[in-house]
Amino acid sequence: MRIYIMRHGDANQNIFEDRIRPLSELGVQAVSRVGNYLKLQNVKIDLIITSPFLRTYQTAEIISKIFNIEDKIEESNKLLIESCPNEIISDLSKKNVENGILLVGHQPSVGNLISHLTNGKQVNITMGKAALACIEIDHSLRQNNGVLKWMINPDDLNN
Repeated sequence: MRIYIMRHGDANQNIFEDRIRPLSELGVQAVSRVGNYLKLQNVKIDLIITSPFLRTYQTAEIISKIFNIEDKIEESNKLLIESCPNEIISDLSKKNVENGILLVGHQPSVGNLISHLTNGKQVNITMGKAALACIEIDHSLRQNNGVLKWMINPDDLNN
């Protein structure tokens, strides 16, 4: 199984209520660029789980439309800013996913989750806005059992 971990795109800085800040136009473009790149790479996503904040949900919606899986988005409070990686892993282990699952969240929790899945320790991994990481799990989904296959930033893509 592959777990794709994405940080939300750039958000509108003119709205001060954190929960309802929408993506900026730059954020929409960056997320679309990443989603289109994934589609070109024949990535398969069965399910998207997102933080309930507006900017993360909008990020998930953009990706879901590119992959034609608009009905496969779930919200989870376990993907909020200071989330515990073990709680996320516990929830993921209960999901029936054949190919891949996309998690959309916030920094630092997305970086902490990558660190937790790949080396089991707290390593400072910082993801830029709309950045995406791919972790491959060959056996059971648990701490220190994943391999970081790649990480991309939208600015690195030419599509």
